[in-house]
Amino acid sequence: AGTFVKDEVWHALIIVISNASDLHGYTVRALYRVFQASTEQESLVRVAVWCVGEYGDMLVNNVGMLDIEEPITVTESDAVDAMEVAIKCQRLGLTTKAMALIALFKLSSRFPSCSERIKDIIVQNKRSLVLELQQRSIEFSCILQKHHNIRSALVERMPILDEATFTGRKAGSLPTAVSTSSIIPCNLPNGIAKPAAAPIGDLLDLSSDDAPPAPVSSGGDFLQDLLGVDLSPASAPSG
Repeated sequence: AGTFVKDEVWHALIIVISNASDLHGYTVRALYRVFQASTEQESLVRVAVWCVGEYGDMLVNNVGMLDIEEPITVTESDAVDAMEVAIKCQRLGLTTKAMALIALFKLSSRFPSCSERIKDIIVQNKRSLVLELQQRSIEFSCILQKHHNIRSALVERMPILDEATFTGRKAGSLPTAVSTSSIIPCNLPNGIAKPAAAPIGDLLDLSSDDAPPAPVSSGGDFLQDLLGVDLSPASAPSG
């Protein structure tokens, strides 16, 4: 489906890859080949970027080669090049660029020979006009320059992701975090009804996607109390 793949699909693929520990080397090499061929399918690019960040050392050292694979030679510099391309590619979105920046940060510990180059790329993005990339770059740069003692712990390979929890949450079998309550309407000026506020569980994505939002009850004219002005509707003009 190309770029029409929903987010939960590539999320699920990452979980499958995480649980297939004997295929990590094969997977990162296969996805690296796909990335080199094209960056048009962004969902696939995100999975490739995540895998390079997690298993870049396996990519470079050809760990776990299978009989069906063709030999591939990837240097540490090649892997860094791929992440830099993802960050600078105009057609890729913010999420993909942020994932590539995280991957570079992880590779800074696994590829000592490229650590200075990775640091330079991250420093360049401190001037990014995109606030998310700018903030991440400032934080990563600070860690690389001033906090070497904690870097190795921060960039450790992620543990195996819990496939059962992810599947259960998507299927709605896990309990919802927020219970629903009855609606108490609150009249606003000009006949506008106050919309039901989304619960914190929805905001943090802790409950099932299909669970109904829990409306927040409220009494009295809170706007009038807050603003200290009379918001009661004016009487209708005569004649």
